[in-house]
Amino acid sequence: MKITCEFCPGDRYTYDFGLCSYANGWAQVDTAQDASYFGTWANPTRLMIFNYCEGDTTLKEAASPEEFAAELRGIDAWNRAH
Repeated sequence: MKITCEFCPGDRYTYDFGLCSYANGWAQVDTAQDASYFGTWANPTRLMIFNYCEGDTTLKEAASPEEFAAELRGIDAWNRAH
């Protein structure tokens, strides 16, 4: 999985209504942590998962649908445990 990390100050709403919007093929991955400073989105067509946390961004690009699904299951498992 290719991972790209950057720092982009602001808030998650920049992504909700821009890069990670539904119109661009993204869906929010709901967690109990969601807030103005945290959010996760997935794009099943492009096999990408994007996370924003207090300005830190992480873009994960899966090499296959199986890798994409496994990463989403990992995110779900972590959120259930914490």
